[in-house]
Amino acid sequence: MHTSNGGSFGGSGLITLQTGESSFEDTGEINIVSGYASQGSSGNINISNGLSEGKFGSHILIASGETRAPSGHGGNIMLSAGDASNYQKHNGGSSGGTVEITGGSAQGGFNSLDYGDDGGEIRLFGGFARAGMLFSVFFYLS
Repeated sequence: MHTSNGGSFGGSGLITLQTGESSFEDTGEINIVSGYASQGSSGNINISNGLSEGKFGSHILIASGETRAPSGHGGNIMLSAGDASNYQKHNGGSSGGTVEITGGSAQGGFNSLDYGDDGGEIRLFGGFARAGMLFSVFFYLS
């Protein structure tokens, strides 16, 4: 699924993948899944924006669902690296996957006197609570 090229002066189009609305039941679910591989690796799932020649690169927004229900709970965002689940005792060590969060690099400056470039930040914020426990950010090392 793709759109045609936009040419010299046009945009290249929009693709929307969306489920329908529902009044009384859950709406549909969207799954993007790569298949099982018995010998090799299952396929990667890549989400990326194209290169921008303009001043700003485009954003990727991953947002979970909002609820307006009394005593509701907004949707979670879960990032989880893959398990290494080989249970054979004498087959060498395994390592679980890594979750990496990296700020963007700034590569415009060419000398130490060029102060206009700053690498991207990593910001972690806990949620606001109008009443009750304030936000928390936890770091776990194992």
